[in-house]
Amino acid sequence: MPRLIVFELHHLGDAVMALPFLRGAAEHFREHGFRDVWNVEGGIDAWLTLGQAVGLEREAVTSLSQVLPGVRFAVDAYINFARRAPWQEAVCSSLTELFAPEIHKERLANWPQHYPWIDQAGYAYFRKRLSEARRDVEHGVRVSLDYFQTRAQQARALEILQFKLDILWSMLDAMQIAYGIGPERTGAGTPMPQ
Repeated sequence: MPRLIVFELHHLGDAVMALPFLRGAAEHFREHGFRDVWNVEGGIDAWLTLGQAVGLEREAVTSLSQVLPGVRFAVDAYINFARRAPWQEAVCSSLTELFAPEIHKERLANWPQHYPWIDQAGYAYFRKRLSEARRDVEHGVRVSLDYFQTRAQQARALEILQFKLDILWSMLDAMQIAYGIGPERTGAGTPMPQ
């Protein structure tokens, strides 16, 4: 019988505070025969390293104080969907990452020349995601093909993917309104007074 441990943390701040516990817990569970203890260290640490590499203080990232309201709303909508949906639907929504491995590969090839001020250690997140994204996509495709078999179920899968794309577009819209695009900040709105 497989022995698997899954640690579920929904908010970066909670996850960062829990990292010392998770590291110790992972070692404890490995010592007791658990073989698959996933992502206890890695994703969050690499994301924090990326934040520091672009010049953000760790506290600025972990406090979530600079997250735009539109981005927070979109992320919360996605988390609520994943909490309430059957797990197979939550997995299906990850198929928006189908092209992520190639996208990460292009980022790693091009970003250093466009953003030379970013410390190279910051790219660890994207290097790590090259193999993880492939594995995640393969898993998502397998689960989705097994679960969404009828025409009605396949239509539901398409609805789920459209929902996830809407979430991603909402995040991009919020960022464009706040920051604009390119050196001229095309599309940026006027910031509201604090």
